Amino acid sequence: MAQKIDLSDMVMVDGVAHGARQPMPTNFLASKTIPTLSDEGLARHLNRGVRKALEGLEPALRVEAARQAREYWNNPGSGSGGTGQQLVTIDMMRQFGWPEAKLTAEYINHLNDVLRRFGITDMRSVRLFMATVRHESGGGRDTLEIGTDAYFEINGYNRFTRGAGYIQLTHVSTHLAFLEFIGSNFRGQDTATHIANNYPWEAAAYYWTVYGRPGAENNINDWVVEFGDSRGAFLITQYWVNGWGTGFTQEMAEQIRDGVIPWHVQNDRLFVNGINVSRVPLGWDTPITGRVDSYNAAMDIFR
Repeated sequence: MAQKIDLSDMVMVDGVAHGARQPMPTNFLASKTIPTLSDEGLARHLNRGVRKALEGLEPALRVEAARQAREYWNNPGSGSGGTGQQLVTIDMMRQFGWPEAKLTAEYINHLNDVLRRFGITDMRSVRLFMATVRHESGGGRDTLEIGTDAYFEINGYNRFTRGAGYIQLTHVSTHLAFLEFIGSNFRGQDTATHIANNYPWEAAAYYWTVYGRPGAENNINDWVVEFGDSRGAFLITQYWVNGWGTGFTQEMAEQIRDGVIPWHVQNDRLFVNGINVSRVPLGWDTPITGRVDSYNAAMDIFR
């Protein structure tokens, strides 16, 4: 299990998401006036920078907000903001083709704990997250990038800093930022193996809620909550995970997202309005653990 994160200092920290991504209990705000955000908005926007989200609160309330956010991070199913109900069950994961040996009560409880800690609680986002995880990990079998030293070197990293997690985090700077985020003090050389062996779900959730859209206004999780889990929305999330396709414009993405332009995939190419514009994310049509099959299974199972 990840070490507990102390958010007491984060209320004054600038920058991107910190451990308070999971909506915190807001009972203490019931009788308070927040100039900039509603209670719901405050909880939803914590991941965009704690200082920004809390800037409308008086100093004393910032301390209380940090305390409650910290409590909720450490006990995501126990606060007033969480129900403790399982988002994902053993039976769901079995139907999803997950390795049977992994399907213990402890494993599933930990998965649900991670989903709640990172705020992946809207079932539309759960579905797209799980579809992505299944493809990226070969159906839950791979938590560490496979390749030769020469391959890693060509791509700018090495065996110690290669991709790790059910959605892979790559490069030493990303590994260290992630480990700091979850409160780990590990500073050994082989960060990849450490993450793969100890935090595969946390790494995937970190990608989905923090890392996956650097510089964007919202993360992948928030984007899916806003725009839904259509096949077009899934296509766009897979470009973010696998790398944006040359020729695939932001305007095209928005039109596909909104369902106002036809698109299809043929021979690993994306056709938009009948025009061949770009490659599709790798493994789009791979049988069983490919992106499309994983999407279809997730849409059927995670309800």
